[in-house]
Amino acid sequence: MNSKNVWQEYWQQSNAFTSLAADFSGNYDGEIGEHWEQVFESLSESSRVLDIACGNLPVSIIAAQISHKCSLDLNIHACDVVDIDKQHIHTKIGISKSLLDTIQVHSGIKNEDLTDIPINNFDLVTSMFGFEYGDLTKTIISIKNILKPKGRAELICHYDQSQIIQTNRIIVKSILDIKSANGVLTTLMKLSDAMGNLYDRTQILNLKKNVKCERLREKLNAKLLKLYDKYGEQSKDANVVAFVKHFFANLEGSNKVTRNRMIFVYKKELNNHFSRLQDLLNAALTPTKVENMFQICQQYDMHMNQPEEINYNHHQVGLKISILNK
Repeated sequence: MNSKNVWQEYWQQSNAFTSLAADFSGNYDGEIGEHWEQVFESLSESSRVLDIACGNLPVSIIAAQISHKCSLDLNIHACDVVDIDKQHIHTKIGISKSLLDTIQVHSGIKNEDLTDIPINNFDLVTSMFGFEYGDLTKTIISIKNILKPKGRAELICHYDQSQIIQTNRIIVKSILDIKSANGVLTTLMKLSDAMGNLYDRTQILNLKKNVKCERLREKLNAKLLKLYDKYGEQSKDANVVAFVKHFFANLEGSNKVTRNRMIFVYKKELNNHFSRLQDLLNAALTPTKVENMFQICQQYDMHMNQPEEINYNHHQVGLKISILNK
């Protein structure tokens, strides 16, 4: 599955409002939420806004809420390379249709191709953990081409020294461990093969008398404990313990085929999660990338401010960047 499809599945088959669903049960709040509120409150009436790489519209929703609260009548647009499904956002996340109707969405738009949107002359371009996923040079040029003179871009980007990136590096290592040739999933597959048909409770109880099954079960438990010892709380991100519990809770009436299908479904979900995290790690800004952004902005007659840290729960989660179109 390619990167676009992985993110498409994430946005449309989960109830995630943000790309950091584990950290935010709803929309962005704290310093992040306050930042976006201040950005939109600073706009003049009827300003035109474009939120790029918008996902399930969390930043656009904040813009719409501020527009209503402050009677700004903002003209809000949002785009993403994936399909933006307002009905899903309404039914699964609980955003009102009246609020969603104030946002015009443009699906299938890459950061580098913003001129494909049939509207330009934006006063403000925003991005929350999305700008950095595109080609930086092409994306900055693309933003330049749709901004009004004196228009600006307000970005919050992943940074490779942030708590989010450091945590997810550990999670990626834990997933590689789980999927390895000698990892939890391989051991569980071997145990599943050794179990045979389990059509009733008696056959399940008799597994304790099966020396091979017991040896593999003990090996599986040892690997789960080692996983936690090695990666700590980050090992829980892959939900492998919850899956193993689910696996054993559904043994009755199972056979090798049905059990292996359970493992396959979990492994597919794990692979998709791994792909999203790899995308995140690859996209995160580095000091070199930030310096390149300064040079690109200067080359195309734009002014970029010095990036500032943004925090959540007392941890750095990214960089705030403002770019002004001269």
